[in-house]
Amino acid sequence: MNVYVDGEYALSLFADTILQFKLNISDSITQEKIEELRKFDEYIFAKKLAYDFLSYRNRSTSEIKKKLVSKKISDRTIDEVVKHLEEIKLLDDAKFAKEFLQAKVNKKAYGRRVIQQKLVQKGVDRKVAEALIQDEMNEDEQLQTAGDILKKYLSKNKSLEKIKLKQKAYALLLRRGFDYEVINAVISKNLHE
Repeated sequence: MNVYVDGEYALSLFADTILQFKLNISDSITQEKIEELRKFDEYIFAKKLAYDFLSYRNRSTSEIKKKLVSKKISDRTIDEVVKHLEEIKLLDDAKFAKEFLQAKVNKKAYGRRVIQQKLVQKGVDRKVAEALIQDEMNEDEQLQTAGDILKKYLSKNKSLEKIKLKQKAYALLLRRGFDYEVINAVISKNLHE
């Protein structure tokens, strides 16, 4: 809603702000009050943006902050919104990381290094990502996943000579984020049978 002071446009406010401050047409508004209204209105706007952004999927704190910065929200307001979202448990980096990890593990397409890199890119602290991966991703699952990827690759590339096939398979598994030990074990098992 537009607010006019002395017949001239002063600012636009969300209805929530007008209700919160119980503004009426006959109210007299000082410059200080206008600043207070702007700050509160920015907070309401930032919360709405954050809620909308979270409505699609869980987000990391870093993703929320980047989104709000892109909309030119002040640092003070961003901190307030992040604190609010954490208090009501809509923003939790550890929970986000765990859900992200489970989604990637369920797809069975990536190794530890790629998943950790993706978590860090999403703004999860490196130490949190490392600890989570150590706890949640065991060696047997990694061997199984890498083996499945390799078998699929081998079935599509039977015509390559063995040395070339081995090099390409190694590169594929490395790009997918598997450790050298896992790659060596899977390649030796599947290419020497």
